[in-house]
Amino acid sequence: MTLLQINFCAKIHKKFPLLAVGLFFQLAVFAPLVQGNIQNSQLFGYSILPKPQSLAELPGHFSVQDGASIWVDSDDTRISQQLLSVLQHPAAAENPLEIDVRNGVANNNKPAIQFLRLREAASVPAIFAQHDLFWQPAMDGEGYLLLVTADRISVIARSDVGWYYAALTLAQLFENIGSEKQFNGAAISDWPAMKMRGISLDISRGQVPTTAGFQRLLDYLARWKLNTFMLYLEDMFPFERFPEIGKNRGALSEVELKVLQELAAARYIQIVPIFQSVGHMENWLIRPEFYSLAAFPGAGAIDPTRPGAEPFISYVTSEVAEVFESPYFHFGMDECWDIGRAAQPEWVDTVERPQRLAEFLDIIAGLTPALNKQPIFYGDMFLAYPELVKRIPENAIIMDWQYRVAGKYPSAAFFRQNKVPLIVSPGLSDWRKIYPDYQEAGQNIRAFIAEGHVQGSLGAISASWGDYGGENFHEFNWYGYALTAECAWSSVPAENVVFNHKYFRDFYGTHPCEMDSIYAWLAQLGADTDVADFWRYPFYFGNFTDEQSEEQVKRLQNLLEPVISLLQAVSGKVYHNKAHLKYLSFAANRGLAISKKLYYGQEVLRLSHNLEAEASRNTTLQYTISAMCGAMAHELQLLGEKYKQLWLEQNRPENLDLIMGLYDRQKYFWRERAGAIRQGDFKSSGELTSQWIVYPNARIDMWERYNARFRTEITVPAGIHSLLIQTMGQSDLYIYFDDELVGRQLARRSVSLHVEAERVKIWDLTKAATPGTHILRIDVHNYEPRYRASVNVYGEMTTADHQLELIQSDEQWQVQLLPVPDMPPITPNKWVPATIIAPHNFTTQPELGRGIKSVIEWR
Repeated sequence: MTLLQINFCAKIHKKFPLLAVGLFFQLAVFAPLVQGNIQNSQLFGYSILPKPQSLAELPGHFSVQDGASIWVDSDDTRISQQLLSVLQHPAAAENPLEIDVRNGVANNNKPAIQFLRLREAASVPAIFAQHDLFWQPAMDGEGYLLLVTADRISVIARSDVGWYYAALTLAQLFENIGSEKQFNGAAISDWPAMKMRGISLDISRGQVPTTAGFQRLLDYLARWKLNTFMLYLEDMFPFERFPEIGKNRGALSEVELKVLQELAAARYIQIVPIFQSVGHMENWLIRPEFYSLAAFPGAGAIDPTRPGAEPFISYVTSEVAEVFESPYFHFGMDECWDIGRAAQPEWVDTVERPQRLAEFLDIIAGLTPALNKQPIFYGDMFLAYPELVKRIPENAIIMDWQYRVAGKYPSAAFFRQNKVPLIVSPGLSDWRKIYPDYQEAGQNIRAFIAEGHVQGSLGAISASWGDYGGENFHEFNWYGYALTAECAWSSVPAENVVFNHKYFRDFYGTHPCEMDSIYAWLAQLGADTDVADFWRYPFYFGNFTDEQSEEQVKRLQNLLEPVISLLQAVSGKVYHNKAHLKYLSFAANRGLAISKKLYYGQEVLRLSHNLEAEASRNTTLQYTISAMCGAMAHELQLLGEKYKQLWLEQNRPENLDLIMGLYDRQKYFWRERAGAIRQGDFKSSGELTSQWIVYPNARIDMWERYNARFRTEITVPAGIHSLLIQTMGQSDLYIYFDDELVGRQLARRSVSLHVEAERVKIWDLTKAATPGTHILRIDVHNYEPRYRASVNVYGEMTTADHQLELIQSDEQWQVQLLPVPDMPPITPNKWVPATIIAPHNFTTQPELGRGIKSVIEWR
């Protein structure tokens, strides 16, 4: 360990002794293993990300002064201005150089920097050969040679993009030369090990960057020599035939997509659309006009054998493909588990699903000649059904996503053995997280891309997903993007400490020692928590004991309080991207809010039990509970306001309401509990009181699980004020009131918050509720093999004098089986009492009169 690291551990030990012991151990164990690599990576003060294939020291140095000139071996002034913009980019140096550019003419002033073109069959100039720099075939596309001698800086490349990448390397070198603007001698030979290097970004479920946000993203992708940006769309495209698709959700217009592609092309980045055309179509198939295309009602996948499916797929893919200039088109096809699910269980895996996926591949094979695109598919369904490999369209590429940490990734070898071109796709582990789990993502990116190098992969694309509203800020992903670049550019594994030094030096303009700890502890936050911890009902702990809760509170506090202190300390030491620190601070504060939520939640329950046990009214305890609830609601208010501010700095306002609604819901829980305590209600668990009911003895492995009809009688007095009914079910419901169809509800779990909102619906039956006895009937069709046809109904009937009568599903309801196609008739089919089953997830009690629905916890 260095003296600096030892001193830092000593400072931490004064306030957080246990945490400091762990930090000391980590540094003491791992620092010696990489010390030599650190020294090598900091050779001559150079810190280049991604690391060049070859970097050698040369004696002497070269000084670049203001007014120095560049000579570009081209008559195209556009190229020279592009190179100049890279070298003078505000992020390239604290004091950008003033440089004179000359194009294609002799320069009598002896240029400080010269960009030379290597013509076909030409040899490199003697000055390069003298320093053992020779051209290799692998360098023809994007490679370059860069030589720093006492006379000048010389660059040679065959292509414009080779010049561009050399300029990007120089831009990073400029950050390291200091006020003397003096370069140590160096010889760099560089080219990418992989053809396609980049990221995929999900904009279909939450954040959609503004044009400025996209431009900043493209700037950094280019800076790290990433050349592929896969844009995951689903329904975020302006379809001429379907104008309602993507409406009010931030869908990108054709003009915006054209501008985005122009910005990318100027940085030698291609934008490849990922347009799901069979699976993950939830946002489409929840709409009535597309019901007929679904594998079954409520499915998230299209059944390609349905009437109209093939022309639909042809139209939507053709319209998207026409807008994108990339020669590639990603058709998705991952996680198509809904396909074939409506068939008999024993047929799904062996017959229905693989056959229908094969038909989808045939549809795409017929489309691609007209699209003039090379198809890309996700690989998971081919791994599940290896026989589908034979049906892959000609020239298709498989993008194999594997997000787990593993020593080996046999899937990559499988595709290579089957002679299928491959892209490896690790994950950033940012979905459903407060902060990305870089403990897992870092290992996954390194190991899977390394396997990609071994298996001859075309490229590496690291994935970021937006499950459940995509609330994890894209700003947290920079580290993962840079690590992807480091691993994909070179086949030599990137040491963690070496990479961290380069990343912090590049992104922040400096590498304060505090940064390593900040990022390590936030990664631990990502590993230990997720958004469900933040959003779940605060007074329900399940099997979580008081001791476990207390331990979690202390652990989060010990983890995150020093992060906030270190962020304040490091603020004055950061030269670039200082605004990024407030995103890191927000993540730390959200983690601390979880600890406060656990603490206050347990205290409120404990004090409520005390109040319940006391015979007399204890206003002091009631005030204490109210104060804690108010403090937590206030904390959530501040966090929500900060979240909104940070979202709008980089993203469009669309979809923000989804997340702000979650903040409002949490505040309501705390304020509602405080109000209940003031009213003397100390017992409420907050859990939904109506029951989930099924047909008795219906087994999930038998056909009885499919369809069931439930009913109950409702007696309505004269002059009621309202009759509101809330329904939840599994998974396709028809709600009837006296045999009149009230509505239909598709209620399957989804990672899209737009679809998730449909799982709980409120129906207003007030107008139909005339005095007398009525029948409420619900027909349930289940397509989920792990469950049975079930329903949960909670109703509130308010009389004219504001008395409340509840209607709740329980064993008093009646149920009968509904016929199942291709199955024997049901005889006899009698009404029998329903059976109560345990809920799969904790669900909160609603207040229908206030429009507040139940919440089904995500886990």
